[in-house]
Amino acid sequence: MNLRLAAVIVMTGAIVGSAVAARAQADKEETAVTPPPAATATNEAQPPAATTAPAATPATEPGKEQTPDAEPATPADPNVDRILRLAEEAGKKIDRLAADFDYDEYETLLDDREFYEGRIIYRKPNRIFMEFTSGAKQSFRFDGRVFVDDRPQQKVRHIYVMRKPTEPEVEDLDVDKVPFPLPFGQQRDKVLRTFDVKYVGKEALGPWAGTSKRAKATDKTECEKLTLIPKPHSPMAKDYQRMEFWVNGESGLPAQVRMIDKSDRILTVRFSNLETGERIDAPDRIFEEQPLPSGWDRFMHE
Repeated sequence: MNLRLAAVIVMTGAIVGSAVAARAQADKEETAVTPPPAATATNEAQPPAATTAPAATPATEPGKEQTPDAEPATPADPNVDRILRLAEEAGKKIDRLAADFDYDEYETLLDDREFYEGRIIYRKPNRIFMEFTSGAKQSFRFDGRVFVDDRPQQKVRHIYVMRKPTEPEVEDLDVDKVPFPLPFGQQRDKVLRTFDVKYVGKEALGPWAGTSKRAKATDKTECEKLTLIPKPHSPMAKDYQRMEFWVNGESGLPAQVRMIDKSDRILTVRFSNLETGERIDAPDRIFEEQPLPSGWDRFMHE
């Protein structure tokens, strides 16, 4: 599963209560639209229901827990405990959430930077729709069982089946049970099992490097900042050095998320125009696989 995706969903998880991985590397590797080894391709106007095995790259096998290192029930720093509890309580209160986001992907080794804009919609407990509205306009959908990755520029759709139709849906978007990290909906105890968390203090979001006016308008917004370092037993330790969350100290919702991977790629997502509540239009269909456009290839990951 690609880094860009993980980056945004990490941010999403932070919003309601955990982490998205980048799409860039996968995009580069698939310039020739070469199907993954474990995928089967189809080309149909209306794709059949997905019935294959779990996704190719879940963090862990669905339903199985990692064996965590022992950690204290309460963090040594009371501010860590306070912010995590605030975020967890915010997640409990949110049934639906929608937000615009600005995305900054910086390749430090190449000194190369790309910016994207997008929108994300979340519906409790496990529905997510996310699309990039600029650039390649990639989109992602998750309906509790099937994860759909659409890439219009390449005319390719990847299907990752997390749960079969005969199995129960993913109960919630735990960082250890889905192929992407989320910043919303995560419980305090689960975050502490997965990360060593440090409270940095109150800090402004800082200057946005791109040209987005909506992102620049929040440069001086002060939030409470946490640094999360994946514990050695965590699946995320394989790919990420650390994550940084800027959390609104009143609402408990994330304003910005940053992820630094093992290649020193820095992914930053900043949220704006955040809405919650029943007024958000979030019908089942927007989270489900759509009819396959003519001329597209569809890859099932088994």
